[in-house]
Amino acid sequence: MLRITKGHWIAAAIIDIIIVSLIVMYLTSCSTFTPCNTVYEVHLSSNMLPDDTLLYEAESYEDAQDFVKTYIKFHDDLEIRVINNDL
Repeated sequence: MLRITKGHWIAAAIIDIIIVSLIVMYLTSCSTFTPCNTVYEVHLSSNMLPDDTLLYEAESYEDAQDFVKTYIKFHDDLEIRVINNDL
């Protein structure tokens, strides 16, 4: 039977600390660096309408671009606006 020495326990503890710290860094970086409070709005800007019309609200710029690419054939004057909802 193999005997676990003190050096093995220390190595296992260091590996555990590294794994836990990597998980914590991943979770905090995802919540910190993603612009959760940013919304991308696609508006229909027309000279005939007094106000702009909100057509679509996206969570990412790519999603808003996809919406514009899909509906640009129906509406020529679509505009993406970045709305920051930070308090």
